[in-house]
Amino acid sequence: MLPAIIFLAILPGNFFTYYYLTKAVPVKKPWLFTILLTAILQGFWVINNYVLEVSSVPFDLLSYLVGMVGIGIFVNSAYWLSAVVCYCGFILSQYVVTILMMFLLVPIFNACGISTDALTQLDSYWYALMSLICSLLCWPCMALVAKLGKRWSRPIRISPWLLTNLAVPVSQIALFNISIRLISAPDDFHGYTTALVFGAVCCIAADVVMIYGIYRYLKSRQMQDRTKLLQEQLELQQSYYHQMAENIQQINHIRHDLGNQLQAAYQLLENGHSEHVRAQLDNLRQNLREKVGPSYCANLMVDAVLSDKARTCQELGIRLDAAVELPKALPINSSHLCSIFSNLLDNSIKGIQESGTTQPCIDLRASICAGYLSIHCSNSAAAQKKEVSHDPLRRHGLGLEILSHLAKEYNGSLQTQLLDGTFQTVMILRLPEQ
Repeated sequence: MLPAIIFLAILPGNFFTYYYLTKAVPVKKPWLFTILLTAILQGFWVINNYVLEVSSVPFDLLSYLVGMVGIGIFVNSAYWLSAVVCYCGFILSQYVVTILMMFLLVPIFNACGISTDALTQLDSYWYALMSLICSLLCWPCMALVAKLGKRWSRPIRISPWLLTNLAVPVSQIALFNISIRLISAPDDFHGYTTALVFGAVCCIAADVVMIYGIYRYLKSRQMQDRTKLLQEQLELQQSYYHQMAENIQQINHIRHDLGNQLQAAYQLLENGHSEHVRAQLDNLRQNLREKVGPSYCANLMVDAVLSDKARTCQELGIRLDAAVELPKALPINSSHLCSIFSNLLDNSIKGIQESGTTQPCIDLRASICAGYLSIHCSNSAAAQKKEVSHDPLRRHGLGLEILSHLAKEYNGSLQTQLLDGTFQTVMILRLPEQ
């Protein structure tokens, strides 16, 4: 009679475990799933507590493993991991409620003359009462876990790496199981030596998984940063390629217009109107200066970047002095050249705007010497407060992080300093051997 009463007392807790799981994730045939897995979990409990001579932690964990397999049968594979995590949350909530009951309710019953053994051993009706109270208290806890699980559950592609993370909740379940057994029977410590070893192994496995997870996370962040950097470089390169294409189209228009004007000048010269020819040639030279603008260097990519930034500086009232002596071809990736010069000038423009200097000026120098590309860029900046003046790199944002990455890639260096109201950046790259 007593085993049947205890069986019915723990039944609601096991039933809630699978019932609320159907509320958290999509489950095929939810009532069949709930009844079948509740019966299996109840069967494992009977075997572990009444058939085996000594109940064991591994057998309890085996019952949970069978539950996870059952979840895999009834739950869509995309939601299996979410369902298992929620399932582990249910089990852990049961253990937490059980431990709290032992610390809060057992002393009250002891004060009423009911011994701890009567409350924690299977041969007492008081144990059945404690089991029923525990099942009822687990009800709202599981409802809360199910609500959170429904909000956070997502279709997830299962991978071996994700499965290894299950070592963390399994280790916690093992330790909670052992803790409950030791609290129930503190004098039987040696009887749980195997269980303690098992729990320790689970904890070690969980620690290894956690450390590996941190490593994977850091590697993933590095890959994300690199991908972001490459994407920015690609966007910059595409932008200036479009600019170069527009410049070529503009030059073709100028060439066509120049041909027409020269033809008219020749005609005037043949007719003896030399003064008209001079005036027309002066007008032509002025138009060329306005439309074409200066050429900064022979390298088309760098020249396109400098031309674009020069227009920006002119619009913002910033004086740009550039002395760039670079050949047409360089053993450096065009996208890297684009990123280097655009970020240097963008940082300088931003620094001038944020500083509020009254004499906005950018000075850019670049040349090649002894197999190295040397770039020096400085911009005027108003005096900064002492607490921020020592960190010019942070104030110039992501741009200098990109430059630092490129400097390392070409075995070079990047140095920055704020000196006498001028922010200076010196970048040196070692040219790859051709």
